[in-house]
Amino acid sequence: MEQRASITGIPVPRSSWILWMVPLSVFLVVLTITLLGWRALDEGARLKARTVYQDKTRSIVNRLVDRWRGQEQLLLGGVGLFNAKGEVTRADWRRYVEALQMERNLPGILGMGYCAWFTPQEKPALEASVRQEGFPSFAVKPPGPRSVYTSIILLEPFNWRNQRAFGFDMYSETVRRAAMDEAINEGVTTITGKVILVQETKQEVQNGVLMYVPVFRPGLPVGSAAERRLALKGFVYSPVRMNDFVEGSLSSFPEDISFDIYDGDPKPANLLFTSRANVKALIAPDYRPALTSVRRVHLYGRTWTVTFSTLPPFDAQLNRGNSMAALIAGVLLSILSGLAAANLLATRERAVALARSMVQELQQSEERVSLILNSTAEAIYGIDTEGHCTFCNDACLRLLGYGSAEELLGRNMHSQIHHSRLNGLSFPEEECRIFRAVRVDRESHADDEVLWRADGSSFHAEYWSYPQRKEGKVVGAVVTFIDITDRKALEQELQKQAAMLEREVGERQRAQQTLAGHAAKLEQWNVTLGLRVREEVAKNREKDQKLIQQDKLASLGQLAAGVAHEINNPIGFISSNLRVLREYMETLRRHYALQEEILRREAPQGVQRAMEESAQGLGIGELMADVGDLVEESLEGATRVAKIVTDLKGFSRIDSTDREETDLTSCMESALSIAWNELKYVARVEKDYRSLPAVLCHPGQLNQVFMNLLVNAAQAISAPGVITLKTWCDAGSVYASVSDTGCGIAPDIMARIFEPFFTTKGVGKGTGLGLSISYDIIKKHHGELTVVSEPGRGTTFTVQLPRTGLADLQKNEAGT
Repeated sequence: MEQRASITGIPVPRSSWILWMVPLSVFLVVLTITLLGWRALDEGARLKARTVYQDKTRSIVNRLVDRWRGQEQLLLGGVGLFNAKGEVTRADWRRYVEALQMERNLPGILGMGYCAWFTPQEKPALEASVRQEGFPSFAVKPPGPRSVYTSIILLEPFNWRNQRAFGFDMYSETVRRAAMDEAINEGVTTITGKVILVQETKQEVQNGVLMYVPVFRPGLPVGSAAERRLALKGFVYSPVRMNDFVEGSLSSFPEDISFDIYDGDPKPANLLFTSRANVKALIAPDYRPALTSVRRVHLYGRTWTVTFSTLPPFDAQLNRGNSMAALIAGVLLSILSGLAAANLLATRERAVALARSMVQELQQSEERVSLILNSTAEAIYGIDTEGHCTFCNDACLRLLGYGSAEELLGRNMHSQIHHSRLNGLSFPEEECRIFRAVRVDRESHADDEVLWRADGSSFHAEYWSYPQRKEGKVVGAVVTFIDITDRKALEQELQKQAAMLEREVGERQRAQQTLAGHAAKLEQWNVTLGLRVREEVAKNREKDQKLIQQDKLASLGQLAAGVAHEINNPIGFISSNLRVLREYMETLRRHYALQEEILRREAPQGVQRAMEESAQGLGIGELMADVGDLVEESLEGATRVAKIVTDLKGFSRIDSTDREETDLTSCMESALSIAWNELKYVARVEKDYRSLPAVLCHPGQLNQVFMNLLVNAAQAISAPGVITLKTWCDAGSVYASVSDTGCGIAPDIMARIFEPFFTTKGVGKGTGLGLSISYDIIKKHHGELTVVSEPGRGTTFTVQLPRTGLADLQKNEAGT
């Protein structure tokens, strides 16, 4: 038969031409898989990196914008202080700024200040006023005549850096003037371009930005730019150091992305901040980032350009070396696979099966050994016959204080852990029991040995050494050890306690021999005392839980008082301003009516028609009709907020010790106002209030009782239901009840509902103390808390208190 040579040089019968297809098919299949895998790997790595990059850049911009918005709110609060008080003293401003704790919470914000706006004629009076406050050398700076002046007269915290800006006329500088003019012309918050703050010294100078909010005199029109300039009183502002501001906004800089912030176009002269100073060590001179982007941010009249670029750690995610290496390796593998298929076609199945089996066994063996070594809590390392380290696990590195295995591999373990390099403490290597397994080919164990860490500190260890053999010959040893420092300390403490216990036992035996005749009585006393101790412990635990609950309620009361106090003043001036606005609108309405009447009588027809068309186009009629309703609705809302504040003040007196004459109806209404958010989604509230005499009580505590009853009623209703509140009285008592249409209380647990820690609610939904504390409060008021319930129909809790007023109390005290 005719022969032909194969690609390996082995003759192949022409009739076996089909065998050529096997290596060719293998080559094409492997090459196709390689190309597809390379493409997927390359595209996947790039897509993932771009997504991560976009998320990080977006997060940086959002954090900076949010920080500016938060600072604007603080400045608006300062404007509100001026609007509320009219004239703000230096002490008022200090208290306001100190409450913000800017140095701790707002790094980069040097402070908050107030800059007055005044004419040359007003300048002498302003300087004299500030000098009288304790600043005899105060003067507006820089000196020189100008058509209008500004001066920083309030700036907190008033530290050495901010004192450099005291009296500075910011309107005299071009960049600051532009931002201040825009704030006046538009009546909005503005920020400046890039400046060097007056607070800066010659060391560690940072770029700066200032934020301005205009303050206008109350009662003057501010509809146009000209009116705003005439009504301007000054500016509330903040100076910002950009490096500190950005660091405080981001907490920490990303290690794989750098960014620059420019005021306007990305030019060197406009650079406000750069993060490259923190990553210079990561950037080579010829480095080119893999990804770059530009984002423009519009902030308070300025446009910031933020340029981003990746750093070498990030570019590693886009490194195509891995995918290219995979492609090259795949192509080579394709060629080799085809050649191997041609040369080994006859034995392919056995070779592949054997190779797979060997690879799997080797991988499994290595994985098991690595897993065992690094998952065990015991420290393990290996040594050769010379005592040099051949391997170590993670526990060994942690216990000896090394950062990586390279610090130990190849080093003599006797000199590393049995010898202190800091103080020279050591002993001869021949006496080291750790190498006994190598020298005598036998396991070695040490109960207590002092080992030294990398930083020179020592600890007590117990360790074992096992010889490692190869072909019957000792080639090294495997050593395991554990830290027993704590165990040694515990053993010493136990020995001390054992000695003390032996002394105490001896003394007790002598005492028992002396008191043998009273043993029975002493035993009885011990039993009685144990019972009393358990009873007292149980009572104390119950009291502790109640005290904890009461402390929580007291803290809630303090929080409510604080909230009420903070809201009360703003609501006060909002209500006052709305009432004044109502009067102004009434005056404006009368003026508008008189103006229309005069126009109808005196103005020509053309003027009347033009005025009517203008009024219709602008909707003046609807505006005049709606503005009254808007003011009334706003007043009604402010009144409702004021009532909530009043209720919060009443609820804040939970821990008050003073008794007051109070109407139970007001206590119930106060609790209803606070708990309304819990009730409004599950039930309709119906009220049946009768006239009640005032009773002498602790209103805050009764608020707590009604709060507990209302919340329990809401939680007992699973579908929209009804909660009924009722008050009445008779000759000797006053009553208040809370009824619900909820699930009711089963008769077998009715007797336990007032027990401490008993609850029918799910885990984590109740402490079991609400009704117990309420019951105790009513008992302390010499009253009764009763309950009537029908499963599936609802429950009614009734509070009964004696009709005791202040006059009765004074009469009883006088009689006593």
